[in-house]
Amino acid sequence: MAPGSLVIVFLHHDDLSFVYLKPHEILNNKWGSFHHDDVLGKEFGVTWRSRAAPHGWVYALSPTPELWARALPHRTQIVHELDASMVVFMLGLKPGHVVCESGTGSGAMSTTIMRSIAPSGHLHTFEFNESRVDAATAEFRQNGVGHLCTVRHRDVCGKGAPQLGTGFDPVAPSSVDGVFLDLPEPWLAVDHARKVLRPSRKVCSYSPCIEQAMKTCKALREGGFHSVKTVEARLKSYDVSKVILGCPDFGHGGLGGSGDAGGDADEADEAASPPKRARGEDVAAPGKGGECGGKDASLSSSSSSASSASSAEAAAGCSSGAAKEERLVARPLATMRGHTAFLTFATRSAAPWVPPAEAEGGGGGGAEGGGGGGGGDRSGPADAAAEAN
Repeated sequence: MAPGSLVIVFLHHDDLSFVYLKPHEILNNKWGSFHHDDVLGKEFGVTWRSRAAPHGWVYALSPTPELWARALPHRTQIVHELDASMVVFMLGLKPGHVVCESGTGSGAMSTTIMRSIAPSGHLHTFEFNESRVDAATAEFRQNGVGHLCTVRHRDVCGKGAPQLGTGFDPVAPSSVDGVFLDLPEPWLAVDHARKVLRPSRKVCSYSPCIEQAMKTCKALREGGFHSVKTVEARLKSYDVSKVILGCPDFGHGGLGGSGDAGGDADEADEAASPPKRARGEDVAAPGKGGECGGKDASLSSSSSSASSASSAEAAAGCSSGAAKEERLVARPLATMRGHTAFLTFATRSAAPWVPPAEAEGGGGGGAEGGGGGGGGDRSGPADAAAEAN
């Protein structure tokens, strides 16, 4: 750790902050006062102890996109690591790729993309809010990744601020390997994404509402994309711990045990079951005398004594501790974190794109004239060409 280094300060498993180290500076938080000089020159990951409170300490961690997303100042809602990893995987990002992103926001997803395409790739990220553009540009430069990206003040959709321009200009057509859209109305940017994408490359749209995803899917199918699908990633946490397990319950009166106790209980259950009889055979009602009544009474008495004996024997076995042992168990938490967004992916067709109006109008005879062979399923040839490619 050197002067100017970004350090992730681990306070608690769900509480992280950050600091840029400076000589003679002091970081103050609920655990104490931490002098920057105490960790300058040391390796990342050391325990950083407070001078004022001897029992106060934190961890000084090396920044990663995942840790930075949990510690950064939130200017907007961010893409968390579960969705971010899905985006990187599905877009197939790797070093050397060129990527366009619309909706820089707090820069969490931008940092994840830059880590994936470094050291020779480049990210073109667009943001319509000027203050966010300035903040993101300064952060990327201070975090040492400014050379991997270009932040532009632009409204890609061109709806809210047409004066800023529309689309991903000045990015060259058919020159990028992936497009990520984090916009309120991503369907307005589908055509712009198709223009800059290489053939057979993918676009991803991040939307919190299923209605947004539905409109985006429709625009993608009509805009020269195929293999459209929407996924939702959910995080299910487990509590892993060691527990002492006693006698398991095998259904014999709530007590288990081993050896003869189980056998006696089985015999008692079998003896306690009512006698089998043929269809239509009369059986005397309990308590009214007769042979059957007498047999039931005697069986009930014998089963009661057998059950008492087996229960006592099983209880003695459990109390001795011989059947207890320590086991490692994983129990799912009662609550599951709600979804963060719906991720919609689509692939640009390799075949030349035909606008819907021209495809429906045909080659000269109109949609209903039958003169030009138009009006058919436009996506079929494109998809076939993409598969062949």
